[in-house]
Amino acid sequence: MSNWIGSGIAIVLAAAALVIAVFFPDPLNLRTEASSSQAPSASRSGVEPGAYTKSFVDAAIERYEQNGRADAIAYYNSEESVEGEWYVFIVDEEGRIIAHPTVPDNIGRNLQDVLGTDITGYDFGSVMLAVDEGESRWVDYTFLNPARRNLQEVKHTWVVRRDGLLFGSGWYERSDDAETAARSDPAGYTKTFVEKAISRYQSEGRDDTIAYYNTQASVDGEWYVFIIDEDDKVISHPTIPENIGKDLKGDLGTDIYGYDFGRDMLAINEGEARWVDYFYHNPANENRRETKHAWVVRHDGLLFASGWYEVTSITNFLLPPGAYQNLWLQ
Repeated sequence: MSNWIGSGIAIVLAAAALVIAVFFPDPLNLRTEASSSQAPSASRSGVEPGAYTKSFVDAAIERYEQNGRADAIAYYNSEESVEGEWYVFIVDEEGRIIAHPTVPDNIGRNLQDVLGTDITGYDFGSVMLAVDEGESRWVDYTFLNPARRNLQEVKHTWVVRRDGLLFGSGWYERSDDAETAARSDPAGYTKTFVEKAISRYQSEGRDDTIAYYNTQASVDGEWYVFIIDEDDKVISHPTIPENIGKDLKGDLGTDIYGYDFGRDMLAINEGEARWVDYFYHNPANENRRETKHAWVVRHDGLLFASGWYEVTSITNFLLPPGAYQNLWLQ
C-alpha cells in the first residue's frame, strides 16, 4: 500500500514539474528581452542601493560604447529606461542635460544654472561638472523622486565622466528622514520653494517658468507654485488647471468662509512679500479644503506663491469629506 502511495506522489510531482517547465520555462528571469550587457546584473531586491546605482550607470556607459551616442541619448530619454526610482541622466560637454526621462522639461537646461541648485540652495551642479574625464564620485542633494509622487528627497547620485559626457543615476533615502527634516520647518520650506521659482524665472525666463509650473513635475506633495500676472489672472496652477485664466479678484479669490484672500495678495507691492492664510484644496490630501499658509512675493510685476497646509479639529468638523465636492473648482 505504501509503495502505491509513494508511486502516486511521484507521478503527481512529475506532472507538476512538467507543467512548470512548459508554461514557466524561466521563472527566475522574466526580463529575457533585456540584454545582459546593457542592464544591471543584479536586481535591486536585496542588493545594496549604492552598488545597484553604480551598476545602473555602468550599463549606460556600456550601451553608449557599444551602440553610440545617439542610441544612448534616445534610450535614456525613454520611459523604458526608468526602473522605479532609478533612471540615468546624461550631461553634455557644455553642462547641458541631453537625457532625462523623468523630467523631459530639463532637456537643454544647464547644470550651471538654477537647475543645478537644489531646494536647500546647495549647488550640486557645479560639483558634478567638476568631475574630470575618467573620474567618478558620489554627489548628495535634494531632488524629485519619481517613484514617490515627485516628492523632494535626498538623492545619492553616482556620476561618471566618459568621453566628455557625464553619466549619472541615483537612489533616494528610503526612510522619511529627509522628508521629515525638510518639512519640520514648513514655513521655511515654503519660502525656499518660492525663491526657487523666482530664481528659475530670472535664469530661464518667463515662458519656461510658466510652462514648468503648469506641470505635475513641479508639484512636491502639498507644495506647488502658482503665478498671477499683471492683470491679476492665474497663469500657472499645476494642481487645478481649470484655474488658468481666472481673475484673482473674482470668486477664485474668495474662500468658502467669504475671506477675500485674493485682494490681500494683489495688494502686495513690487519687491514685497507676506503670508496670507485661507482655506484651499490640499492636493496631497484628496483635495480636502484645509487651512493654507501661502507665502506670496511680488517680483517683476508677477505674484509667485506657494503654501503649506494645516489640519485642525475645527477644519475637519466644518469640512467633512464629501461636503464640498461640488465646489472644489472654485
